[in-house]
Amino acid sequence: MDSAEATDYFAQRFDLAHAGERYGEHAEAVKGMAALLAEVVSDPTPRVKIGSQSVPKGRFLQLTADHAAYVAESVAAQEGKIRNPRSYLLTALYRAPETVSARSKGKAGTGNRSAQSPEQAARNAEQTAKQTQWLQDFLAEYGKEAGPDG
Repeated sequence: MDSAEATDYFAQRFDLAHAGERYGEHAEAVKGMAALLAEVVSDPTPRVKIGSQSVPKGRFLQLTADHAAYVAESVAAQEGKIRNPRSYLLTALYRAPETVSARSKGKAGTGNRSAQSPEQAARNAEQTAKQTQWLQDFLAEYGKEAGPDG
């Protein structure tokens, strides 16, 4: 799959024509993820390094808009600094199908947290906003480095 085909493929899979409506504040982040994935799958090598493992790239072709939304939300909620953003995103995207599946079956965190104080809720909202901005900034810079052809 060449770069243009991969770009079109992920634009359709992630419904980027309706990104603003579908992903809200995470729309630009999802567009950046689509560009990153297009670059990865259009590379002629059949495998990509995820963590310490070399894995087949075909799994990225199975990702859906729901997976992209989940990863964008997860990164936005991530506390702490992400040292290697590209690797972090690729790992999160690679694992998204199993994580989303487990979460929908109630196995991966149910979200049952005790009630938060207004101060804690405000800190969490601020952290989420910072992570969302960080992700958007990273993906905007990544897009500039990759150039218009990926």
